[in-house]
Amino acid sequence: IECGISPDMWEKATGGATENRGQVHFTFNHYRPEKKDKKGLTAHRDTGQITVLYINKKGLQARIKNTWREVLPIHDYFVINFGRALE
Repeated sequence: IECGISPDMWEKATGGATENRGQVHFTFNHYRPEKKDKKGLTAHRDTGQITVLYINKKGLQARIKNTWREVLPIHDYFVINFGRALE
C-alpha cells in the first residue's frame, strides 16, 4: 500500500516473491528524504539482471557516461535498470 500497489495486485507486482514462487529476489527500500542524517544507499552497480524501481520522490541518481544525474520520478511509471548480469 505504501508504494501505491493495491493488495489484490501485490502477487503480480512482486512476481510471486511473497508466495514463494519462481526465482525472484525482491528487496524493498523505503527512502525517507525527511531524515537528513541518512544518505540512502551508497553508490553501487546492481549485480542482478533487471531491477524494477518505483520512485515517487526525488533522490535517485544514476551515473550515465561518467556523470551523476538525477532521475526524476514520473507518476505511475517504473524505472528499469539492467544490471551487471546482463552486461
